[in-house]
Amino acid sequence: MLRKTVFVPITRRDQNENALLFGLWLARVFHGHMDAVYIQSHDIDIPFDIDASMAEKILAEADEKSAEAAKSARENFDAQLRDAGISYQSEASSNNSASASWKQVKGDEQEVIAQKGCLYDLVVANRPNQGCEPFGGALVKSAIFNTHRPILVTPPCFKDVYCDTQIENWNVLVGWNSTVYAANAIANAMPLLERVKSVELLNVQTGAKKGASVQEAAYQLRLRGIEVSVKEVAPDSRSVGQILLAEAMEFGASLLIMGAYSHNRMKEFVLGGVTRHILDQAEIPVLMSH
Repeated sequence: MLRKTVFVPITRRDQNENALLFGLWLARVFHGHMDAVYIQSHDIDIPFDIDASMAEKILAEADEKSAEAAKSARENFDAQLRDAGISYQSEASSNNSASASWKQVKGDEQEVIAQKGCLYDLVVANRPNQGCEPFGGALVKSAIFNTHRPILVTPPCFKDVYCDTQIENWNVLVGWNSTVYAANAIANAMPLLERVKSVELLNVQTGAKKGASVQEAAYQLRLRGIEVSVKEVAPDSRSVGQILLAEAMEFGASLLIMGAYSHNRMKEFVLGGVTRHILDQAEIPVLMSH
């Protein structure tokens, strides 16, 4: 993770530029390459009982709006690229400098994210705003389940201060629940964990999962030269997601790392779960792996 290539999908619904800002910052910090990929899609419903000329008019208007949105998004990308001082390159170079490019494709947004995202080291996406972006939530879930890549989700309240802060000053909280998903998240985050100021492994002692203990996970990190503290918290009236976010705030975390959807997907959808709560409520960036 975070070694060379970063994929930032952009859609016309996505008016939040935080993922783009963070993607550029990651490219600069890790001397990598970011591809901003604008996905041009139609999701309009044409009534079956209208004539062909009216249907053509509706499609033409949709094409015009889509082209305008793509033009605006490209202008924003160019401005952010200039502000970041990163060079534009259509392809990642073999040198050690940061670069970025813009690509534009047509297709279903979820399908494009699944097909393209799997090729990159990391996918960066905006966290959907709670309650008002159901489709945005579907895009993030598509990235989590279908790319098999780590996903870095930036919150709506993301501040430029992240991009002005040295990664060596970050505190990182890792949510450990004894699952392969949490282990994947740690493995994917190793290039980052090797550089940050402090790392804490947090285990909420629900006993729901059987697997390696938090102490064993900490031992493996220490073998790799990463100093890590461990905190175990007894469950209380709060949900695990609420505890995670409260502990992240207390720790002064700049980033939360966790496995995603360790429960059955349908159970998470119907009953809610840790991942769903974090996607709804996190006010800091979250790195998730499934």
